[in-house]
Amino acid sequence: MPHTTRRTFLAAGIGGLGLAVLAACAPGAPASTTTKKLALWIWPNGLSTTVLDGINGNVSGSGVEISEIGGDFKQKLVATFIANSGLPAITGVKGEDMPYFLSQADRFIDLNDLGAEDLQADFLDWKWQQAMTADGKLVGLPIDIGPTGWYFRRDVFESAGLPNTPEALAEAAGNWENLFAMGTELKAATGASMLLSISEPFSKSMGQSTTQFVSEGGDFLGEDGAVREAWERSVEAFNLGITANVSDGSPDWAAGVTNGTLPSLLGAAWYQADLKGATDGTSGLWGVALTPGGSANIGGSFLSIPSATSAENAAGAFEVMKWILEPENQAQGYADAGLFPSTPASYELPQLTEGDPFFDGQKTIEVFGAAAQEVPISYTSPFDGPVSAPYYNELTAIEATGKDPEQAWKDAVSAAEDALEQAKRG
Repeated sequence: MPHTTRRTFLAAGIGGLGLAVLAACAPGAPASTTTKKLALWIWPNGLSTTVLDGINGNVSGSGVEISEIGGDFKQKLVATFIANSGLPAITGVKGEDMPYFLSQADRFIDLNDLGAEDLQADFLDWKWQQAMTADGKLVGLPIDIGPTGWYFRRDVFESAGLPNTPEALAEAAGNWENLFAMGTELKAATGASMLLSISEPFSKSMGQSTTQFVSEGGDFLGEDGAVREAWERSVEAFNLGITANVSDGSPDWAAGVTNGTLPSLLGAAWYQADLKGATDGTSGLWGVALTPGGSANIGGSFLSIPSATSAENAAGAFEVMKWILEPENQAQGYADAGLFPSTPASYELPQLTEGDPFFDGQKTIEVFGAAAQEVPISYTSPFDGPVSAPYYNELTAIEATGKDPEQAWKDAVSAAEDALEQAKRG
């Protein structure tokens, strides 16, 4: 499976707990959340504490009480929906869980009924669409996103005779073919690896695609098209010997990014916090360029209002959400917790436009801001998690045991089809 350091791009458990259970629980009479205080649930570091601390002084009559929920946030929220009691007026929803909750959209208030349509132009359209049902109901406002970039060691690339500035790399390696060619040069010159593992081209390629593993109508898409192309690209990278074959976040990963044997990483904007925390003595040696092959997104989240919330409290909750997600506050969220804003207006504010010494003074917003506005709109099924898992498992088998790639492909497709049928049965 792809890495899950601070956010999760694909979760095998999507559609696991509760798709059948929640569906079996008729909405019935909603539990009352009409209180003087508006409860807000969020996971650790899901929102800026600076912004949260400012709610009650800036939103008239809000009276918000914040609960930080550790552990499995989705499971806690699902269990509370099932109990039909104790729901907050405002809840966070992680991006990987949104496809599941869209299938239970009656559990949330349509934010368009509260005036969300007037805010749509302030947010990135592709992110806005991720919280919208097929019939136009909006169940969440975007908090943050995870546009990807290409992190690289300037010194290692220079020693290999490769371009070593963001601008030169973007021009020289605008596609996967060129990246692989550079990877071969890098390996020959320094012994370093261009890619983390065999799964990395697969996950990033799928992130660049307008289709995923299951269609909006529930049809299986994992036998050809974007999935097959991403698979073949990953196998090619492995066969070229340009993958490091290490796990993201592992001690081997930390050693590689520090000693220069892993001088190239494809990751989201929030990934830079992991990189900075793991390396020793490499500040100023790194740069960030656009991702070869196009923009992708990893992670991100939303704020939603459960339908159990009274009309009066829903109106107040929506005002709180609007304030939290103002461009200035999203910029503060980036400064405090690395939450990359879903509002393009934030990209012009000081918290994002300052040069970063770790990246030799580079203004990384010039990369991530541009990438954020080019992420493709792609339907994500609530079944994509379990259906995608066999492909990652089989790619790992190629990498770890030398399994024949074509047999691995056949096994992945067969297991994915079975996973889809099982998920549909609940």
